[in-house]
Parts: sequence; structure tokens; C-alpha cells
Amino acid sequence: MKLQLKFANNLKYFPRIKLPVTDSTLPVDNRTLPKGLHGPILRYANVNRLYSNDSFFYSSPHFKMRYYPPNHFLCLFRKTKPSITVQTTQMASFIDECKSTQISDYLKKVYVSKKSIVPGDFAVWRRKITVEVKTTFIKEWFKLGGDNPVGEKDVNTKETGSKSMLKELSKQYEKKEEGPTAKDGYYVFFVYKYPSKSELRIFREDIGKAVKAVAEGKPQVKYKKFDKNWVDRVNNKLNINSVNRILSISDCPYKLIKTK
Repeated sequence: MKLQLKFANNLKYFPRIKLPVTDSTLPVDNRTLPKGLHGPILRYANVNRLYSNDSFFYSSPHFKMRYYPPNHFLCLFRKTKPSITVQTTQMASFIDECKSTQISDYLKKVYVSKKSIVPGDFAVWRRKITVEVKTTFIKEWFKLGGDNPVGEKDVNTKETGSKSMLKELSKQYEKKEEGPTAKDGYYVFFVYKYPSKSELRIFREDIGKAVKAVAEGKPQVKYKKFDKNWVDRVNNKLNINSVNRILSISDCPYKLIKTK
């Protein structure tokens, strides 16, 4: 079974909703951070647990990463190509890795009025880690060539605006060496430990390894048995009527349909 979005209403009444990402959509460039999904659909998937352990591709001391390929129903609701979400789970506190008693006591005093010593409880730290992950991710994604490397055969002048811009992007993101090619899709990073300055290099390297694991199709998180058909299994148990109700309520001018 294949799922796709069908235009359902006049787009002029829904200026906030952009057209869905398709095979011809250009990937983000180095001036734009990749975005996530249409929010109501993401919440629906989380509430109904529409995922599988087979989507876990990488684990490190700081984060775990899920990957959803383009044929997964979530990818129909991406805002960019590729798409990425960064979620902070129960993160280690500021004090956990602090070896200095003096600094530890200072941190306790500073954050006692905040009633939390966990970075994920503060918007400024969530923003910092989100930008760090997305910036490093897209750099590594382009380093491995992307799922559809930008080139004149892939897009036309009308979509890019000018041939000069097209050639500039093609040259900038040309794959430098042979090897696995980064995949399009939806990536989710669950960060549970904020990296210190001394750990930042390792943190960035692990993001690169996570992108490469997907490119090679070799999950670094092992389970008893990897189900190659897990995407079809999730798509098949999707309640399409419920999804379409959510799309209608959120003023999205599309509906989800099944095709052969």
C-alpha cells in the first residue's frame, strides 16, 4: 500500500500551509536549518505510538536517533528535505558532570530559585542544543552527498531562480569521495545529555556517525530481529480517517489517500 497527499481545498484560503515535500523539492542549503513535521500529525503519531524500534539507527552517550525513510507516512508531512526534530528527554543535570565542588555549589545556588538543574528545563539550553544538532547534522548530510545531490539534471532554472545559483549549489555540495550517500527522510534526535565543551567534538562526531549509519543502511542499535518491512507495517495500521480529521481541523488543504 502506498500513501500520498491529495489536494483537497483551495490553497488561497490556507496561506500558512506550504506544499508537501516531493522528490523534486530542493534540499535545504547551508544558510537554512532543516525543519520538522506538521505539528498536529507529529502529536498524533506520538500519542498512538506509530513507530517501531526498527527506526532506531544510532545510540551514543548523549543521544539516540530514529530514522524514518521517505515511504513512511510521517515523511508526507515534512517541512524541509531532509527533515529533523530534536527532542530533549530527561537530561543529566548541570552538576552530574561537574568535578569541582566549588563550581557544583555555585550551580546549586544559581539554579535553586529556578527549581531545576536540568538543561532541558530551560528554553535557552533547548534552543542551543537544537541549533547545534541541526547545524552539525546538515553539514554531515551534505558531506555524504545527500539523497539527491543538487545538479542541473535534478532541478530546473524556474525552481532555483537562476542558473548561476544552481551551479553554485552544485559545486558547493558536490560529493568529495566515494562511499555511502546520505538519505532523505525524517530524522529524530533524542538528546538526554547536554555535551560539555570538552565533549562537543565527540558529540559532533557521533552525529556524523549517525548520518553515516543511515546512509549505509546499518542500524547501530541492535534488537533481537530487524524487520525490513516495519514501515509497511506502521503504514498499514494507520487510521486514515483520523489523520484526515486532524488535517481538516489544522486547516491543512490536503487529505491522505491510499493508492496501489
